[in-house]
Amino acid sequence: MVVDFKFESTTAGGVLASCFDNNGWRIIYGGSGPVFRFGSSTDIASGPSTYRDLIVIRRIKGDNNLYIYRCGKMNNEITTRTINNVVTIRNNAPLCLGAVASSTGTISDYGTGTIYWCKVWMDDLGDTVCKKLACWPRENLTFEASGKL
Repeated sequence: MVVDFKFESTTAGGVLASCFDNNGWRIIYGGSGPVFRFGSSTDIASGPSTYRDLIVIRRIKGDNNLYIYRCGKMNNEITTRTINNVVTIRNNAPLCLGAVASSTGTISDYGTGTIYWCKVWMDDLGDTVCKKLACWPRENLTFEASGKL
């Protein structure tokens, strides 16, 4: 899964994307900037404050780990983190954009910002593709155009 986002508000606790109901994950504003939070204790810091950022969440079929990829906007340095042994997670929470929606229908922790792009793949794209996706918004494109102005 890829989530391309930008927080507009710096209110701690605001969530822009989640699949969370007592466990699972959230992209939450954590005081000094966006954080990918798994469960109640595993935080992976994202970009600074309210800059646009992108997080890739990878789960490999048959693997008990969750892999998180992000790329610093300022230096294009790819960061990968592994969250070990998530096999015990049994979560029927819906994927929610802009807040946390529990399996019981309760909606909370509204976040203020923009989700530019969010896509889910059912197949594993592999490590190389996930790294390329993590840096995608910072890619420089060179092109030529011709015609009348």
